[in-house]
Amino acid sequence: MEQRKYQLDDKLQFFHELLVQMASRVEEAIALAREAFEKEDVKRAEKVKGDDYFIDQMRDLIESDGVRILISEAPYGQYMRQVIAGMKIVTSLERMGDHACHLAALAVMPMTPKKHQDIVAVIAEMAEVDHRMAAETLDAMVRMDSQKAREIAKMDDEVDALNAKAGKMIIAVDASDVSERENLFDYHYVAKELERFGDHVTNICAWIVYMAEGIKPDLN
Repeated sequence: MEQRKYQLDDKLQFFHELLVQMASRVEEAIALAREAFEKEDVKRAEKVKGDDYFIDQMRDLIESDGVRILISEAPYGQYMRQVIAGMKIVTSLERMGDHACHLAALAVMPMTPKKHQDIVAVIAEMAEVDHRMAAETLDAMVRMDSQKAREIAKMDDEVDALNAKAGKMIIAVDASDVSERENLFDYHYVAKELERFGDHVTNICAWIVYMAEGIKPDLN
């Protein structure tokens, strides 16, 4: 019985390490995407795109590992909570990687040069807050810190406020041609994606609380 517990501990530690690695990749992706978008850096944008494939592969690996643990080990208590929460978290992480990829994509698209830098600045600020949330969540995940997870979730209000600000700025623009209207639509779309990024972080924070305390609070 004691040997089985040690084996389960080892498997859960490996599962958790994979989860942390994936979260670290997503944190790096949103940071690079912000820089690519703000500086129109094609190389950074291409790296985000390439890393998104790796993030997707990690999702598949972690989900498969979680299923194997559930079937072969029949975990209980906190062990089961950790596997269930981890398999939910990877879905949010994968979508966060997609959102970062879409932000980076704007760096390689023909945009109206320097015309709407005020909007660009607000979207970049949204991405910066998202990055801070992702970095803090990674730390909370490593330490299973439920109190910190609750505090991180409050930062989503800042992302929501910036999204609303960007939306008002975009609507206020009197677009003069089709190209400019397309640019504004892209800004609106990616701002919404960054708002969703914050929602996914908040959801992950709720699952961290669940892992640590056995309850999943509504942190939105």
